[in-house]
Amino acid sequence: MKSGVLNRVVVVAALGTFVDVLDLTLFQNLRVQSLTELGVPGHALFGTGVTILDTQLAGMFLGGLAWGWLADRRGRKAVLFASILVYSLATLASAVVDSVPQYTLARFLCGFGLAGEFGAGVALISEILPPATRGYGTTLCAAFGLSGALAGGILALAVGWRTAYVIGGLAGLLLLLLRARSFESGIYEKSHRRTELRRGLRGLFATRALVSRYLASLAIALPLFFVILAIVPFAPELAASLDPPLAVSVPAATSLAAAGLVMGDVVTGLASQRLRSRKRPIRYSIFAIVATLVVLLLGLFPSRPLFLALFFVAGLAAGYMVLFVTNVAEQFGTNVRGSATVLAPNAMRLGVIPMTLALDALQPRIGFRNGALVVGTICVGLALGALRVLPETFGRDLDFDESTR
Repeated sequence: MKSGVLNRVVVVAALGTFVDVLDLTLFQNLRVQSLTELGVPGHALFGTGVTILDTQLAGMFLGGLAWGWLADRRGRKAVLFASILVYSLATLASAVVDSVPQYTLARFLCGFGLAGEFGAGVALISEILPPATRGYGTTLCAAFGLSGALAGGILALAVGWRTAYVIGGLAGLLLLLLRARSFESGIYEKSHRRTELRRGLRGLFATRALVSRYLASLAIALPLFFVILAIVPFAPELAASLDPPLAVSVPAATSLAAAGLVMGDVVTGLASQRLRSRKRPIRYSIFAIVATLVVLLLGLFPSRPLFLALFFVAGLAAGYMVLFVTNVAEQFGTNVRGSATVLAPNAMRLGVIPMTLALDALQPRIGFRNGALVVGTICVGLALGALRVLPETFGRDLDFDESTR
């Protein structure tokens, strides 16, 4: 049972990622509607939205530190229980706020809770499945999980913003009950008995070589996060900057990008298994992002249907989240794998803060589209450089600790 791809841990982790991503994307889908009802004037929607989004991302970074520490100290299973409880309660709190400061605090707490879900799930799946089928398990988790973004877009279009948050919070609490019989990784339990090992962040940042490898592992995802968190959430502003300007809603852009993201993760995950490589499909995805952003940001398809179709293509090109997190899990030993894997997507979400701040600063000077081209070019250059120096990890046996390599 434990060696099969479709086991209880993989299914429950996939469901957790689904609820996690659904909740994560709710704010960007509900930004305009919720902030308008809370009294934010139209001219301040962009700036206020950036502030709340950045606060949520900061919460995810701090949560990544906390949940990563817990994953290496108490196990992957403990994180999957605790994190879902925190973000479910915070999501329910988002439904009853009546001011921007309350809303900001609720999203910060929600981000803190959300931080532990995906990374801990991938780390657990990577450790319980053999190398030959590991990629299929993480692909299933990510592909089904990332469809939560599609569900979030549909939910935002179907119900009011407060009702959407209630549904998201209750879904998380329901999933908590389904995790009662999840089991822990045998590889983790074996490593945990070695009391002399440095664990968590102390072990991950113990040497310059480990720090360099970790920073490179993070940098390969810069284009991905630029697309999904710095371009898609601000689709209305991008559409309004075209000549002639277009009217596009965030839920519509998010739903299309999410559909592409899910398909892209399946394609790159399966391609990785067939090519027996993590790096090659990631490189192809980055090149696809470059081509898509050039067309999108230069306004080469100014009609609304074609413009919206480009968000699906952008999501498809950015669909290597599963390979990004799987690569991180495979790069590092068991004693630091929890911290490395849980922190990775959250550190990259924090990395979106300078992206959005740069866009906000460049927009008055050179316009949104030109600013996005500048920031996107920097992200792509750093990612390709990092990918070049990282070792290939496909098929690696994960039963090792950093001190024994």
